[in-house]
Amino acid sequence: MSQWHRSDLREQMAALQHAIWTHWMEYLFSVSVQNTDGTVTIPEALVNRWKRQASTPYESLPLGETESDKEQAEKVIALLDQLTTIETGTRSEPARDASDLPD
Repeated sequence: MSQWHRSDLREQMAALQHAIWTHWMEYLFSVSVQNTDGTVTIPEALVNRWKRQASTPYESLPLGETESDKEQAEKVIALLDQLTTIETGTRSEPARDASDLPD
């Protein structure tokens, strides 16, 4: 990691993690009920599903429930691929934020 320092990698990874979190929050709000006082209520069925998923090791989840995790992992892989490409000298500019990465 001669061109890239730890702080550069940390910033790129932090931007990506923020984009992943933002994606989740947008989804969460889209499936929740907006209350008149500004709070939101998550439907009971989703609360139950997410509690079950949160208490289940990844490798024990049904195949259909691992797809969104794999989609998010692909974003991390894409960032690491970009940084590896930059490090080997085949590209001169990194992605400046997570919006440059595949959805």
